[in-house]
Amino acid sequence: MEDYSRAIGDLTNALQQKPDAFWIPQIYSLRAYGYKLQGDWQKSVADLNSALNAEPAGATSDQVRLLIDRGYAYLQLGKPALALHDYKAALALDPSSRDAMEHRNRLHWCEATGHGRNTNARSSPCERSDNG
Repeated sequence: MEDYSRAIGDLTNALQQKPDAFWIPQIYSLRAYGYKLQGDWQKSVADLNSALNAEPAGATSDQVRLLIDRGYAYLQLGKPALALHDYKAALALDPSSRDAMEHRNRLHWCEATGHGRNTNARSSPCERSDNG
């Protein structure tokens, strides 16, 4: 795994510079991605929460993507109910979102078939990824 600490640090510095409101959700989203790549799902969720809170009203496609990403992070943390909530919220904003539908349907299938969280994401659509 590469070290994403420098990029995360640069994004943290950017937030401390109090950027224009337009950039705040994007910076949090990018930093959440850095945390995802490091496997730090708690920090990824925290930054996705901040990005969602900073996202302006009407930015539906951005909100949908953030909700899907946070749902995935919740799955990695073993919180499928929270993941499902986010996938449903994404679909409420955009009922035609194929990505949200696929994530929701995969989660329903995994729960219905009793598949659990394992460690190798390549062998089953239900298994936990080590780095997403």
